[in-house]
Amino acid sequence: MLPSFITRFAKPTLREPFSALPDPLQQFLRTGTANGTNGKIFTDVSSNSTTSNLILLQLLLCESRAKATLEVGMAFGASTLVFAHHHNSQGARNEGRHTAIDPNEDTVYDSAGRKYLEAAGLSRNVRVLPAPSSEALPAFFAEGRRIDLAYIDGSHLFEDVFLDFYYINRLLREGGYLVFDDSSHADVRKVLAFIHRNFSAHYRAINLRAYYRGTWLEGIKYQAMHLLKKNQLTCLQKTGSGQREWDAVLHDF
Repeated sequence: MLPSFITRFAKPTLREPFSALPDPLQQFLRTGTANGTNGKIFTDVSSNSTTSNLILLQLLLCESRAKATLEVGMAFGASTLVFAHHHNSQGARNEGRHTAIDPNEDTVYDSAGRKYLEAAGLSRNVRVLPAPSSEALPAFFAEGRRIDLAYIDGSHLFEDVFLDFYYINRLLREGGYLVFDDSSHADVRKVLAFIHRNFSAHYRAINLRAYYRGTWLEGIKYQAMHLLKKNQLTCLQKTGSGQREWDAVLHDF
């Protein structure tokens, strides 16, 4: 069953795509460029999440009232601004409840994401870890941390995405959301197939067709891409413990 909040906000957010996003992010997206902390200028910001994906994240956060969130892949900080804005709107008690993991944040991206967070006055709501997720996530698990929503948009290599899922599955609370970007990428799609075949008792896929129904054609297009498993964004909700029995049969994927 589709969450009611997606149906309720689908048309308005598509007609006015920036209206659901925080003001600092609206301005950033309109320029189409990014500036690093040391003056580096980026004219290619395609690593940002799309506007539609950012709006969906905003709606998911509002609906779930997530108090602890995590993203793998920060880049220029577009999605990070959405998370930070959400936690800021929840008040001081939610301070620092979002973690952004990206080993390239302070090098390749010249700390651009940090700069935009500071400019928006939202840096206190985010913990930035410039480290590989293969190092950060096991440490979180060892600490016993728990999260309500995770966004995976880092390395798209199968082994990296698989490892992100492996640990985030253990960190995610039952009822929480797991969102994958670039689902049509072959390696990401392979991980999603593994989840579908072997974790069906623990996750349910959320069909986002209603969210894309700004026009009749958009709805048909999304449904076709969904059936072909070529849609860009995939949202799963955890419905079980996330733990398979030690002798569970591995289903081919």
